[in-house]
Amino acid sequence: MRRRLWISYLTLIFVTGVHLSAVANTLGRDVIVNTAFTVKAGDAKYWNFRVGSDGANIVGRFRAEGGSGNDIKCLILDADSFENWRNGHTVRTYYNSEKITVANINIRLPEGDYVLVFDNTFSSVSNKAVTANVEMRWT
Repeated sequence: MRRRLWISYLTLIFVTGVHLSAVANTLGRDVIVNTAFTVKAGDAKYWNFRVGSDGANIVGRFRAEGGSGNDIKCLILDADSFENWRNGHTVRTYYNSEKITVANINIRLPEGDYVLVFDNTFSSVSNKAVTANVEMRWT
């Protein structure tokens, strides 16, 4: 009988510990983009997002099709850099894929306002079909 009680007690302690550990490590998630879309030739599509005071990881994957290179540029910029980029200035990027077909994103950002950009301004002829799933994660 004592052995059963001891085993039950240990099981309870173990299950409680696992549960508390899972609760303590719960991730917050917010989808930035999870869709397929077209970026017209000479244009860009973008999504604004805000990172809270504890910072966040931006993780995801994208793929482009269209044109001779099946390529797109993906950028993550802060709000000021985005405004400067739209006006043709050289800017600091937090993420820059360069022209590429498929890639993963996995970066850590501090608190602030940001923009996720899919840039097809380099193409004067070809629209790009893009599929993207990018989210923000925090603890």
